[in-house]
Amino acid sequence: MLGGSIPTADGDDPGVFWRSRVHPDDVEAYDLASAEQVAGRPTEVEYRLTGVDGVDRWASERTEAAPRLGGGILITGFVRDVSAGRAARDDLAAAEAYLRRILESSGQAVFILDLDTREVVYHAGAWQQIVGNEGIARFFTDPGTVVHPDDHDTFFAAWQALDRMEPWTAEWRVRSPDGAVVQIREVAYPRRTSDGRRLVDGVMVDVTAERVAQSRLNEARDRLARVAESVEEFLFTLVALPDGGYGADYIGPGFHRIVGGSPPDGLDAHTAWAQRLHRDDAPRFLEFLDHVVSESEAQIEVRVVGYDRVVRWTWIRARCRRHGATVLIDGIISDVTERKAAAERLERAARVDHLTGVWSRGHFVDVARGVVAGAGAGLILLDVDHFKRVNDVYGHAVGDAVLVEAVRRLESALHEGESVARWGGEEFAVLVAAVDDNALRDRAEIICAALRATTLAVGSTAVRISVSCGAVLGGGGRSLEELAAVADSALYAAKRRGRDRACLEADLVDEDRVPEAPESIRVAEAMARATAFREGVPEQHCTQVAELASLVATRLGLPPETVLRTRMGGYLHDVGKIAIPDRILSKPGALDDAEWSVMKTHTTIGRDIVLATPGLEIAAPAVTHHHERWAGGGYPDGLVGTTIPIEARIVAAADAWSAMTEDRVYRPGMHPEDAIAELRRSAGSHLDPDVVVAICDVLATFTQEHLAA
Repeated sequence: MLGGSIPTADGDDPGVFWRSRVHPDDVEAYDLASAEQVAGRPTEVEYRLTGVDGVDRWASERTEAAPRLGGGILITGFVRDVSAGRAARDDLAAAEAYLRRILESSGQAVFILDLDTREVVYHAGAWQQIVGNEGIARFFTDPGTVVHPDDHDTFFAAWQALDRMEPWTAEWRVRSPDGAVVQIREVAYPRRTSDGRRLVDGVMVDVTAERVAQSRLNEARDRLARVAESVEEFLFTLVALPDGGYGADYIGPGFHRIVGGSPPDGLDAHTAWAQRLHRDDAPRFLEFLDHVVSESEAQIEVRVVGYDRVVRWTWIRARCRRHGATVLIDGIISDVTERKAAAERLERAARVDHLTGVWSRGHFVDVARGVVAGAGAGLILLDVDHFKRVNDVYGHAVGDAVLVEAVRRLESALHEGESVARWGGEEFAVLVAAVDDNALRDRAEIICAALRATTLAVGSTAVRISVSCGAVLGGGGRSLEELAAVADSALYAAKRRGRDRACLEADLVDEDRVPEAPESIRVAEAMARATAFREGVPEQHCTQVAELASLVATRLGLPPETVLRTRMGGYLHDVGKIAIPDRILSKPGALDDAEWSVMKTHTTIGRDIVLATPGLEIAAPAVTHHHERWAGGGYPDGLVGTTIPIEARIVAAADAWSAMTEDRVYRPGMHPEDAIAELRRSAGSHLDPDVVVAICDVLATFTQEHLAA
């Protein structure tokens, strides 16, 4: 016990030495036991000894006392080392305390119950929080006072199972010490001991928060399901399979709407979807899924042939996510059939004139460009004679009806493969098959005859019309714009020669190529000066634009008549601003949206002015379209690229140069080199790149002062 020998020197008392080794904290208990021994009473005490080797040990001492015959008391006893036992008991107590803390913090309570006596043999954990200390015994002896009345049947059914020695798991509600209702889950396992006792080992868990959270989650899922059911789209999640395919992990409400019915029994949604995909789109859909996995996100449009035999266009957007080795694809599918149909209608509207039903000018240009580049085709421009008089006398409704009927007759005169487009207000372009001037003249004469054949009956109104035609053979390396310019000159030549006739390029004489008299130039110059004065810009602005535009058109090698139209357009490009209110035209700051909408009308107002002024009609394309943009987004018609008349593209560049280099009230003019750099930056977006190259070449040759002279 002392980890060494007791000293045996003379005079040493072993008892005194022993007491000297007792731990100071245990001396009092040791002395009390010694006093009891002296009094002749049995003792039992535990204390610590510090051994000779310096190690503390727990000693358990037990003694008996008996009187001796000769007097005194004989004390017998034994001391044993209980250090290991004490350590084990301490560890057990610590472990049990730790277990109790764990159980209490987790909301769990454990128990051992004698099934026959209903006596709680052992309990630990969160009993206090669940039912309170007093409720522990009542929970098993008088459960009706603890368990919620609505759950009595469940509770007693569980106890009947225990009587049959069957384990069970059940949930019920109880009243907590503070009166709150607590939802608990109980798991119980009955067992029989070796002495025949029936015991139940059980665990109770407070699942109130879990049930509240589950209830809220269920409510959220219900709301999501209702929302998903109410919208046209549906959600899905696919899982990548080991064989490289995909399976359905989740298919939301609305699937039946996309596939036009419910899949047959036993057929999962993903397989049903794969079967309903349009055969031309099925391979693309599989490639799409692989692309989502590799690129994380993608979208696609595919067709689905529904169970109702309706073909629907669907738009799918999907993203990939990974959970460890599991690859999932989350996506949304929308029925875009109506949107696709609307887009097709808009596309058709861009290709077809809404009034007459024939091609629009833009679509005709796209189609005709490649055809007229080669031999065997001709371009005819025709104009309804005196059509303004029809509108003035009978009204625009009758005028529209006349155009529709004229187109019907025109189409009846065309051969297979020939086509017609509305070129302008009452002007049409016809693409015909013709190998030489004789064949072209025949086609033009037949078309003119078809339109003048009989009067046009519009309700009770009978209207007789005629047309003038200008025609040119394709080929020869000329562009569509160049051919259209020649046909336009021939058209005006036909009008000057009495109308109701066809005129070919071969019929033109020199004066036909300069259709406007000098008087028209003077009128244009006068109107330009009035416009500049009204707008408050330098008087030479329109003149500079006209001269620069004329030089650029010449630089591009355009025909003389196109050069003249470009020059006229330069003078008159802003003539429509005469009708813009002063408060907008002279506003010192930026225009708001409403004011800007009014300002943009100057192009169509200018068009109406020049069309109504004899001799100025040829400026209409430039006046109308000089604010269109090469890349689109301009006004008034949003034309793109070469569908914008060439004279308008040239005037736009000349106008931009002049405006940038002029001093204005609100800012100084830009240096010419800076303005040239700005023109080049605008090439391909606002301005025609070829026109920008030409204007920069012109500006490199002629000074700004020369242009203004």
